[in-house]
Amino acid sequence: MKRLAIILGFCSCTLTAAQAQDSFDDLLKSSRMQFDAVVKSARDDYQKLREEADREYAKVMKEAWAESLAYKAIEPPKEVPVVPVKYEKMELTLPSIKLPVKDFSVVELPQPKKVLPVAVPLPVVEKKDIPTVFPVKKDELAGAMFSFPFYGSQIEVAAGKEHKFALKSLSEGDIAKAWSTLGHEKYKGLLESCLKVRSEKNMCDWAYLKMLNTLFDTLFGGRCNESTMLAAYVYAQSGYKVRLAKNSNRLYLLYASCHTIYSKNFWRVDGDKFYLYDGDVNSVNICRAKYDNEQPMSMQISSSPILAKNNSGNRALKSKRYPEAVGNVRINKNLIDFFNDYPLAGVDNENWVLNANTPISDEVKATLYPSLKKAIAGKKEIDALNCLLNFVQTALVYERDEKVWGHDRVFFAEETLFYPYADCEDRSILFSRLVRDLMGLDVVFLYYPGHLATAVKCRLQQQGDYVVVGASRYLVCDPSYINAPAGATMPEVAQQKASVIKLND
Repeated sequence: MKRLAIILGFCSCTLTAAQAQDSFDDLLKSSRMQFDAVVKSARDDYQKLREEADREYAKVMKEAWAESLAYKAIEPPKEVPVVPVKYEKMELTLPSIKLPVKDFSVVELPQPKKVLPVAVPLPVVEKKDIPTVFPVKKDELAGAMFSFPFYGSQIEVAAGKEHKFALKSLSEGDIAKAWSTLGHEKYKGLLESCLKVRSEKNMCDWAYLKMLNTLFDTLFGGRCNESTMLAAYVYAQSGYKVRLAKNSNRLYLLYASCHTIYSKNFWRVDGDKFYLYDGDVNSVNICRAKYDNEQPMSMQISSSPILAKNNSGNRALKSKRYPEAVGNVRINKNLIDFFNDYPLAGVDNENWVLNANTPISDEVKATLYPSLKKAIAGKKEIDALNCLLNFVQTALVYERDEKVWGHDRVFFAEETLFYPYADCEDRSILFSRLVRDLMGLDVVFLYYPGHLATAVKCRLQQQGDYVVVGASRYLVCDPSYINAPAGATMPEVAQQKASVIKLND
């Protein structure tokens, strides 16, 4: 009887636990249903916001067109370059001489802003962490992925024939009507998929615009008014300032930039400079309809886009004075093609800073940086600085852009390591990148008419020519003064005052 009572008691406890588990499962199921309902409500509210914004935009579209003439393109400054000379002296330790500089003012460049999709009440977050507004479920994308080429990569987005449409005409009414249809539910997954690619591939603002145009040109079988409109729509919905423009037979995409893009005509709309994505016209009718909280693009590249690897062969680079400073570097040629298409941009005629502040890719860091780190390891600060300086001075061959390219051209650091020739600005950009990355020192540009050099803020006070920036002392380092040590100013510019241009730390 005692044993039977124990068994019955055990069964009773087991039954109670099972009931508790059933109650928990019911509660969990109810909670999930409530959560799904909240998410669905939020998605529906977002869709309503988007549709309302599109309807208002389309309504304004019918009457917001005005003919406008372009402003003449701003050209980068053209000067007679100073031809570098070799340093013929033997000493590496120089007397301290303070050099005069022009009235010091840091060139403040607009930095990339956090761009969020329009009509989305989300907090500002870093671009790399930007979520899709409401993530697209896998089953929503099944069988609807469209693949297209982008600088050697095959990119997939949730696009298909259901996203194609036809513009009846380029009348204001037909354009507005077509735009309003793009707010349909079926385009939501397309937008979210494009935003997902932007984040996953580390695309800067210009790369994202380039990608959208490539995507829709491929989808429509070539450049057409419909592909231009869809690219403009998705770019605008992604949070960027976009304006449609047209002439009698063609639609154009105008994008705003917070940096000056050189050698391209532009239009001023609501205080911003707008540039044609493609085409060469001086007069267009511009639609001035706009979304709330739209942002101009930034031409700054915060990180290299992730592209398929197409590596060049190893390029051996070696310092003549410091044989330990040697490295084999491999460059992704797809990235070189991307840089080759990248517009030259700047602020206040400073057309080197954006290039100098662009990080070197992980592939190059993996091949070149270990050997250079080893070369400077254990050296005194001045010796490490001289080692990197001589590496840039002597491992690369100097040549003027006009002779190589037929015009002035500013390289990204990666391009200087890829192409066989480099001039003073290219060398200064590369050297500034190496010093900041490998030694953690602050660098400024010293700009003389026809010449660009650098100056480095050392941790210890070093001998040689220097400039004072604010309260800090910067040692002159000229990557084009061949074999010259840190602290030596090229004689051709020694009597001139330099302009100081600040770079990112």
